[in-house]
Amino acid sequence: MLNLQTLGEDRIRVALEEAGKGIDRALVNAQVEMELEKELRHVNIEFQNKILKLQAENDQELRKQLKLQQEIHSDHMADVIKVKEHEAERQFLRRLDEKLAEEQAKFKTRLASMLGRLKGIDAALK
Repeated sequence: MLNLQTLGEDRIRVALEEAGKGIDRALVNAQVEMELEKELRHVNIEFQNKILKLQAENDQELRKQLKLQQEIHSDHMADVIKVKEHEAERQFLRRLDEKLAEEQAKFKTRLASMLGRLKGIDAALK
């Protein structure tokens, strides 16, 4: 914007010098104003281009960060699932061991009962 102001002042100075040479002052002012508007449009276009470039860079960085967060989240969820699987497997094996011990105790009780009967039958037969 400072560049635009300096450029405008230079053009006004040149226009005033030319006005002293017999050129119509209104025409010079119109031309200066037209040049200022042209320069302002040019500066605005540059500004818009810079904004678009910054937005594109920010969007790219945002996508990069979101991808990184997604990977971190996926890794975390995989770890959580792995821990849950190990816990479920541990609980299953513990219950299986308890049931196995219970069934073994029942079997031993039945076996002892049968052995007692067999000994009774054997004793009765002798």
